[in-house]
Amino acid sequence: MVEADYTGDSWELYEAAIADCDLTLEAKDGQAALDAEVIAIQEALELLTEVIYSNYELTITGPETAEPEDVLLFNVTAKGDNTGKVLMELMT
Repeated sequence: MVEADYTGDSWELYEAAIADCDLTLEAKDGQAALDAEVIAIQEALELLTEVIYSNYELTITGPETAEPEDVLLFNVTAKGDNTGKVLMELMT
């Protein structure tokens, strides 16, 4: 799983829930204990909400002109319905 694939709020809920799980159980701990942990893990996974990359308005502002050796600075603003993390990659 990749954190960036889920909303920030749901990832925090998932991390809190999974932290309460005992991921070290073994067969000797008994079937009931194993079943309870599987249910707890499934419930933690159900807390995750995938990031939706839709309904975005992307604004890029920067200089209108530049000389060949100028260093250009741009401001990028993304507004949308996603409360998760947005990863951007600059390609030159």
